[in-house]
Amino acid sequence: MHLRLRSTLAAALMAVGFVALSPAMALANVTAWDTNSCAQLSMDYPHVSSDPRWGVLQKATWQCNTAPATVHMNTAYMGWWLWVCPTAGPDDENWITSNCQYKGSNNTSIYWDTSHVGWAYTLWVPNSGTRTIGTGYWVACAQWYSSGYHGNGQTFLTFSAYQYIDLRS
Repeated sequence: MHLRLRSTLAAALMAVGFVALSPAMALANVTAWDTNSCAQLSMDYPHVSSDPRWGVLQKATWQCNTAPATVHMNTAYMGWWLWVCPTAGPDDENWITSNCQYKGSNNTSIYWDTSHVGWAYTLWVPNSGTRTIGTGYWVACAQWYSSGYHGNGQTFLTFSAYQYIDLRS
């Protein structure tokens, strides 16, 4: 009996350890929850799409837990961009825009009404249907804020990790 209990406890502790160390958990809170209880929950690495029509893409997920609320990425300085760079660089938009090649964007805002509060929405960049190809270190950055019942939230600027990809055609 004690041996079974001990092995069950060991298995449970190992499972907790694997969950705590998994990449998904590491990306669980890319941003803090803002004044409208909105957050960017995850931001994946840029990667080659399983659909050959797309090329390289990147996805991220947002959630708002109050409604109505909107995550804005459709203004002059808000959006979500995909770049390919000759080297991996810093998480700095000035460095990226000066040293990297723009590959696409997503300027979609997300709206939560009272019937969708708490839903998580996943978007992809680029969203234009353009096939993105190139060789180098791919990175995505998103700048957004929320508005809603509690006013305007703070502006967040997030970066994916740089990912080397060679996709020439």
